[in-house]
Amino acid sequence: MKPLERCSLQCIYCDDIRAEAQGKTTIVGWHTGEPIGLPAEGALLIPTLGIVGMLAMPLESKHESMKVELLQDQHVLQSVAMPEQALHEMQVDEALTLAPLFGYQVHQVRIAIKMNNLQVAQPCVLRMRVTVDDEEVYGNGLRFTR
Repeated sequence: MKPLERCSLQCIYCDDIRAEAQGKTTIVGWHTGEPIGLPAEGALLIPTLGIVGMLAMPLESKHESMKVELLQDQHVLQSVAMPEQALHEMQVDEALTLAPLFGYQVHQVRIAIKMNNLQVAQPCVLRMRVTVDDEEVYGNGLRFTR
């Protein structure tokens, strides 16, 4: 089995994220990846937007820092640094070690962001960026067009 060499990030964009019993999460209104149309004039108001990021990290690596950001093009809408103790606990949690994924042994972290009353006035791409130590990892984006 090959070790994963770099982090990777895959995102799901949806209308809502709901925490359920026993650690489950319900994703409501999953966006398929098609561009979202903006009105001819004015801004689109999104009452709630959920973003679920699945970060796969090399199993053997130990990290000192992690920061999660939501970008609108290159503008940071939201930024959260993971506390050092939480990062350490996450890295030793065997429950986060997955069965081989495409032949790789990985450590997976689920990241959820919920935005309320997001206004999108211009064509853009929303994207999650996770910085692990000095490595920036970008997830797939949600595109808005006019």
